[in-house]
Amino acid sequence: MLGNKLEFEGLTGVGKVYLDLEPEQSVYTFIGANGVGKTKTLEALFQVLFFSNDFVRSSLDIFDRVFFKCYRLKDKVSGDIIFDRGDEAVLSWVKAKNSFISLSHELPVVYLGAQSRGIIESEIVLSDPIGTTVDRRKNILKT
Repeated sequence: MLGNKLEFEGLTGVGKVYLDLEPEQSVYTFIGANGVGKTKTLEALFQVLFFSNDFVRSSLDIFDRVFFKCYRLKDKVSGDIIFDRGDEAVLSWVKAKNSFISLSHELPVVYLGAQSRGIIESEIVLSDPIGTTVDRRKNILKT
């Protein structure tokens, strides 16, 4: 849907990210050292998919003042998407609804935040005692 070659520029703390994804894969895994931009890349991908979702775009009709910094979408024909900040001296803003129209889709978009990642909370749930094997057999025979 987004193409196989993606480039994001201006990711906070990361700078520029290039992705060269294998076509027709159902799952992609990003592996790398801490601080190389794995989470920022996923957040950028989410934003593109979120604002290009048909339901989100239609719900932005009432929020005409939802804006974000403008990124240029280049090379629509090949499917490559390249975002860059352009001229930093001239920050332009566009309405979120009007962006990414060419990437329109109806697929669900889910975001699981990175905060508290790696923490697995477990709750011990004890079931009522079911008795010994002999007790269970007696109860089954009674019924």
